Amino acid sequence: EALWETLSGRLNFCNLDVNDTPAFTRLAAMLDQEKRITINYFAMPPGTFGAICKGLGEAKLNAKPARVVMEKPLGTSLATSREINDQVGEYFEECQVYRIDHYLGKETVLNLLALRFANSLFVNNWDNRTIDHVEITVAEEVGIEGRCCYFDKAGQMRDMIQNHLLQILCMIAMSP
Repeated sequence: EALWETLSGRLNFCNLDVNDTPAFTRLAAMLDQEKRITINYFAMPPGTFGAICKGLGEAKLNAKPARVVMEKPLGTSLATSREINDQVGEYFEECQVYRIDHYLGKETVLNLLALRFANSLFVNNWDNRTIDHVEITVAEEVGIEGRCCYFDKAGQMRDMIQNHLLQILCMIAMSP
């Protein structure tokens, strides 16, 4: 409870239109840049990242030690991903930019790492001599209800198979 009080006292929320660049000056006025590190978390459609970075840059909210956290997807192809990275790079240095995937923070995925590397029963026996094949099953309790438009654009196959399932396979197959 005391920890939450400390943390919540440092959180700010500012509702603004990402395409209204001057509106970012309101955000700048809210924040005391001299006394804190600002982390800008983009859980937004990737097409808005350029406009957000422009607004932050023009409001002088991009100076170090400010950070940008971008949650995937970062585009729908290599070309659009590069375009987004170029737009972000106009206003932030690479050392200020963090790209994340929320799926790797799921409890089951994190437990897989502990099972794989912290369990002495498996550490020396988890290899091609003792494992015949790997089968990955994704049994989600939540469907795409209410998110059809997102998955139509991002692509369910691209999101789950190309990203999440291959990430899990890599975690299973990597050497200690």
